[in-house]
Amino acid sequence: MSRIEDRLTEALGHEAEALDVDALGLLAATRERLPVRRARRRTPVVLLASAAALMVVAGVGLGIDRLGGDDRVASDRSVDTAFTCPEQQAVDLSGAQDEFVPDLRDQTPAQVAEENRAPRWRFDEDGDTARLYLGNADGTLGSITTYTKRDGTWVMARSTVCGNGSPATPTSDGLRLGVRDTEPHPPQDALATGDRGLTPVLVDDRSVYDYSGLVTRHRSLYVAPCGARFCWSSGQPGSSITTQSPTGHGDARAGLRDLSDIFFLADDMVGRDQPFVFLAMPDQPGATAFEVTAGSEDYSGARLTDPSWGERAVWVALAPYDGRSVRAELRGVDGVIVGQDVEVTDD
Repeated sequence: MSRIEDRLTEALGHEAEALDVDALGLLAATRERLPVRRARRRTPVVLLASAAALMVVAGVGLGIDRLGGDDRVASDRSVDTAFTCPEQQAVDLSGAQDEFVPDLRDQTPAQVAEENRAPRWRFDEDGDTARLYLGNADGTLGSITTYTKRDGTWVMARSTVCGNGSPATPTSDGLRLGVRDTEPHPPQDALATGDRGLTPVLVDDRSVYDYSGLVTRHRSLYVAPCGARFCWSSGQPGSSITTQSPTGHGDARAGLRDLSDIFFLADDMVGRDQPFVFLAMPDQPGATAFEVTAGSEDYSGARLTDPSWGERAVWVALAPYDGRSVRAELRGVDGVIVGQDVEVTDD
């Protein structure tokens, strides 16, 4: 090799060492330019870091999916491996449902992620066991599916996903009304205008999970007086308003409403059992508490009002529903003002 070639080699080496290469970013950008194909043997992807340096990516940190043999396909981005959602539920993989079937027999992990619109995913292999993690855009975990290898093929063993609620094991966070991590949607125009300019009150805001356990959106639930009734709005801007009547203001014989069918809208619960009973009762003179008994457990409600409402207020309570009896009681200092058994709307 000539002295000129020696000097060129040395200069190229110094330049390559000085580069700060975002390997994962380059790998992800390269993957986006490649067509998605069925899993098959392929050679490792080679990335051109610069005109002066070549870098072969054979396995970078946590973002590498092994599909068998020497195959390597990088996942889009990292994703948590532990759940932070308040409710999780097991997926029936027997074939009885087709809402979420993360089957790897005829598709790759990347294709499963794409099919379920998962912004992030990762696939970890450990001998004859593997796990596919689907995550939301912020990296939070939506589902974990475990596979076992049979005759060289990954077969689904079990899958757990985030859910809209589970009556079997309700958590305190799942039963809590109010604001969570997301910014609530503004109230609908009709509620924002209200009755004589009355201000709507936010009842609850929570994420809505798809069958894959991924967050598809969040919905905000508002209430405001309108005439002799209370009007309720559940959903995103543009969703319809559900009006419940009568409120029975000042009338102890009327007013208890089962609003379970608007706590999660019908489209959110297709094929699912309603996990909660959501009850509302207009305030009555002397009322100090609103309690719901579901099964053998008692759940306390909250009184909602706003200065613009004057003396009007409404009590709300959320409890788990598993098909057993439910009873609601509005209580005062002298005992029960209204006590009523509830026939839950289960949509």
